[in-house]
Amino acid sequence: WVCRGSGEHALGLLFVNFLEAHYFSDSELEAVNLFAKQAAIAIENARLYENLALRLEESSTLQKVGTSLTDTRDLNLVLDRVLQAAFELIHADEANILFYDEGKDEFRVDALMSRGIGLPLQSYQTRTRQHDGYTYEIIKSKKHVSIPDTTLDPRINPVTLQKGRRAAVGVPLIGRESPVGVLWMHWKTPHQISERDERLLTAIAGQAAVSIENANLFDQLKAENVRRNEESQALQRVGISLTESIELQEVLQRVLQAALELVHGDEDSILFYDEARDEFDSNALMCAGLVQPLQTYQTRVRQRKGLAYQIVKEREPVFIPDTLLDPRISQVAIDKGRRATVGVPLLDHDGPVGVLWVNWKATRQVSSSEASLLTALASQATVAIKGAKRYEEIQRKTAHLEAVHEAGKVISAASVGLDRQQVLDRILEQAIECVTGVDGSKASVGTIQLLEEETNELVVKSVFPQEYPQRSIEKFDHIFLDPKKTQTARIGVTGRAVLTRQAQLVPDVSQDEDYIVHNEDTKSELAIPLLDNGKVIGVMDVESSELNAFDELDKDSLSLLVDLAVVALRNAEQAEQLTRSNAVGLMGAWGAEIVHDVNREVGYIRREVYLLGQQPELPAEVRDGLSVIDKFAEHLGLPEIPERLPGFESIVTPASCQIDSTIHAAMQAYRSGHPSISFQPELGCPGIRVAMHERFLFSIVRNLLRNAGFALDRILTEKTILIRSHVEGPMAVFEIEDSGPGLRPKITPLLFKQPIPHDDGRKGRGLLLVGFIVEQHGGKIEIVQNNKRMGACFRFWLPIFTPAVNTAEV
Repeated sequence: WVCRGSGEHALGLLFVNFLEAHYFSDSELEAVNLFAKQAAIAIENARLYENLALRLEESSTLQKVGTSLTDTRDLNLVLDRVLQAAFELIHADEANILFYDEGKDEFRVDALMSRGIGLPLQSYQTRTRQHDGYTYEIIKSKKHVSIPDTTLDPRINPVTLQKGRRAAVGVPLIGRESPVGVLWMHWKTPHQISERDERLLTAIAGQAAVSIENANLFDQLKAENVRRNEESQALQRVGISLTESIELQEVLQRVLQAALELVHGDEDSILFYDEARDEFDSNALMCAGLVQPLQTYQTRVRQRKGLAYQIVKEREPVFIPDTLLDPRISQVAIDKGRRATVGVPLLDHDGPVGVLWVNWKATRQVSSSEASLLTALASQATVAIKGAKRYEEIQRKTAHLEAVHEAGKVISAASVGLDRQQVLDRILEQAIECVTGVDGSKASVGTIQLLEEETNELVVKSVFPQEYPQRSIEKFDHIFLDPKKTQTARIGVTGRAVLTRQAQLVPDVSQDEDYIVHNEDTKSELAIPLLDNGKVIGVMDVESSELNAFDELDKDSLSLLVDLAVVALRNAEQAEQLTRSNAVGLMGAWGAEIVHDVNREVGYIRREVYLLGQQPELPAEVRDGLSVIDKFAEHLGLPEIPERLPGFESIVTPASCQIDSTIHAAMQAYRSGHPSISFQPELGCPGIRVAMHERFLFSIVRNLLRNAGFALDRILTEKTILIRSHVEGPMAVFEIEDSGPGLRPKITPLLFKQPIPHDDGRKGRGLLLVGFIVEQHGGKIEIVQNNKRMGACFRFWLPIFTPAVNTAEV
């Protein structure tokens, strides 16, 4: 009987035999047929179970291989596990893996093999055929090849037969995007490769390909990181070299050497371009190779045409992998053996300054990373070239700036103790002798003309040299700014400077339509307007008997001096107007003297800071520092002390400040220079404003902190200053207490009443002036006696600012 399965396909035959002749009855036939069906069911279940177990084994093996990809980055270990899994699943005798380089379209010499299950993985040198044979066919077709009997296949390499390989299957190792190798499995006897074997090998090959691709990617990333680190270090070395030397050739030598090192060039050069003239300099620099010296040579670069000119105009690099194939390359370059070249513009936001050329003696492609490197090097070379040019300009300006500095000091000194006319004369003298005379005698005469607003005319107030012919002075003693009032309908160069509020540099006065002839010897002129807070108050004018005597440098230097002159004039005018009523008494005189002295010193500081800040090439961090100095100098200035006039004692100053924030600011300023002192602020007047200018209150607190500091210098124990504030009715109260040795009893009654000289030479007027300022602002001061602790404690009362009261008109 036929044993049929569930699909009605035959699974086998059931035979029932008798030793004697027998007639089968219908019931017997039915029974045997039933037995045949049950036997078919048993056979089918057994086969299903066997297949299921086999599938589970295959799945487990593949899962183990997949897991191995994540628990190690050792490629050999992963591939060994892959081959061992292949041996277990398809029972081959040998296996090997050949690695393929898609970029080169060839197999690598190094390969791996295993001689069987349980045997270690081995490295060996393969001699596989390139671009031919089964292995190359598998890579290109991305399909497996099965050879059940190698002796029957004429394409089999004889070496394979000599090794006893009678059957083989080759499977491509396909990564995520491209092939990475071929997996071969071999048998010692002829073997028919089943679909199951091919399916399992394809799965295993996929896992092996992922491992190989990951390993290749890791190696590439590692190599890329090493390369980038080397490039970064090279760029850093070049960048540092820019700060180590101001010698242009030394810096460019390092730039050229770095270019050769990073892109493995054979030679390189730099051409210099002058954008103003729109042409290249004839002098150029080159390096004939690594560790070769920098050479200067005369270039014959084509002006306004050719590749170099194209590069500076388009501001884009040019890459030529083969000069023989590019008609733009000159025969001279080809004769010098330059087979590949790249030109990179040297430029920044101001424009191009040259071209960096790198040449190779063999054809070559430049990668994107190399192009980026060359661009970075070109940028550094640009910095060096620009820096060298600026250094030359700075050297050229140094003498002028030093002259302005010296002149500024003279003018500042002149503004103290001299009247207004003497200050004008001294300013003009410095302008002629110190500024325009730096490069030799330039100016033959100079004048300062001040603007009379009522008549709208310039009036000469000072002339230098003073022996200048009076007849010439009379011709421009008064210059009307209205052309209708002049005989010549001209306002002069100085008049134009006033109306335009801009410096006027006239290289040839005969060509100037506004020039007024007053001296036939005058050939060139420079006029600078005097601006006081944006308002024109006059003009400084210098003239020369030579054409083109003055340049932009003279204009800039004289402009700086004019700014200082305006400040000096303002100070001189203020000095003439400073008076104080005898009603303020001796204290008022001292207070005014201190205010004047402080503001004078502040003026010195701010003028010097302003002068330094006008240097065009000053580094940003220095300019920021000067701004901070100017800000703090302004903060040091003091307003005038208000006078408590008889009959108006209830009227206090309209100025006000927040008491707590001002005290805190003074404390922080003093604390920064005294780290050994512990400050304990207990400020209880948040937002409270007192009727005193911030600078007065700041100076009072600063003076008291200084006194406390002097006292604390005399002790070795803990140094502490306590600062407290609170409100009492219409008054704000603040106290300053120190942990010093305390006040001497004999001087306590004299404090705030008369100077108390100190042993170290200090005159002891500080507390006297502090008391006077407090009283002039409607406040009071007292010494707090403290018998429990050592130290001194001062308490002050200041009226709280009330807008309705403090803004009342007297």
